[in-house]
Amino acid sequence: MSDAIPTVTIPQELLPSDFRFGCGPSAVRTEFVQDLAGISGSLLGTSHRRPAVKAWVGRVRSGLAQFFDLPEGYKIGLGNGGASLAWDMANLGLFERTSCHFTCGEFSKKWYSWAKMVPWLAPREVASDFGTLPDFQAMEGADAYCYTNCETSTGVGIPKLSRFDSDSLVCCDATSAAGGFLFDWEQIDYLFFSPQKCFGSEGGFTIFILSPKALERHQKIAADSSRYIPTLMNIGEALANSEKDQTYNTPSITTIYLMARQLEWMNEQGGMRHWADVARQKADYLYGWAEASPFVTPYVKDSALRSPTVATLDFVEEVSADDLCKIARTNGILDIEAYRKLGRNQIRVAMFPNVSLDNLKRLTSSLEYIVQQLIG
Repeated sequence: MSDAIPTVTIPQELLPSDFRFGCGPSAVRTEFVQDLAGISGSLLGTSHRRPAVKAWVGRVRSGLAQFFDLPEGYKIGLGNGGASLAWDMANLGLFERTSCHFTCGEFSKKWYSWAKMVPWLAPREVASDFGTLPDFQAMEGADAYCYTNCETSTGVGIPKLSRFDSDSLVCCDATSAAGGFLFDWEQIDYLFFSPQKCFGSEGGFTIFILSPKALERHQKIAADSSRYIPTLMNIGEALANSEKDQTYNTPSITTIYLMARQLEWMNEQGGMRHWADVARQKADYLYGWAEASPFVTPYVKDSALRSPTVATLDFVEEVSADDLCKIARTNGILDIEAYRKLGRNQIRVAMFPNVSLDNLKRLTSSLEYIVQQLIG
């Protein structure tokens, strides 16, 4: 295709009613933003240690417990810093010596690389090619096993990792999965995410869920005077503040408000099981469309490994995905570009709760129209 990108105007009847399809940040429900504006004078710019804000933190915590139907003894922790901070919370506060990292994309590899930077740890990696699944296997001496439930960079979805033994911890980065996957809590000790994906809020906030066994491990490590844990990365400190319906340092009140409202809306619809079913319905449509198309195909070849929340779709050589995304953007369709480091001729589409099936259908109709104008 030439450097000059043709002007393409998508017919109005094909366009989505909401143009946001990004895999992070996700679409935010407009009515919640409007409602926040109406109460901003009594909430925004006020102390996070006073009742008005603490009430909204409490609604986040209770909403999460309801949504995930957590077993007795599991704890919810909140803090600032995003899901990336939760990597180091585990590296410093949960891993004794050897963590085993199953990597299959950019973010699972980053968690492993961060663990390698901790001088008293000796993490090990079990890697696979991007777009495929690592060989889940027990590793001698491992005290924790780590995996990324939905690899946001590639769209690989891992339903769960079963325990290898009774002593090691199972740690799950669920950043793009929480809110669209089912979780078996008997198989998870530490699960974390941030709210700018399925939970339709802003980034820079950390949510983690801890099993009793993981809490016991953390308390043992925290009591070891030879181990250093910065206060902002201390799981125990985050839990102590969360139980008071607050965070250790000042949070974004907008983020907390939007997440609380999103959780309440999602719980009204049926909670985790309902939204996992909805995600699968949307994924079945989008992957089915790609498989039937002459110009696009799912990047993840094994259909059992395709994420129900993040889809990566490869285009044939005759269609430039970069040009396609630029034309889509001029028509208002936002953030379907591929993950920047993957370097493929593809798009990436979120199927989070705030992206409706109807709008996914309108997106595919819009893409078909663009391709017809480009290559006939």
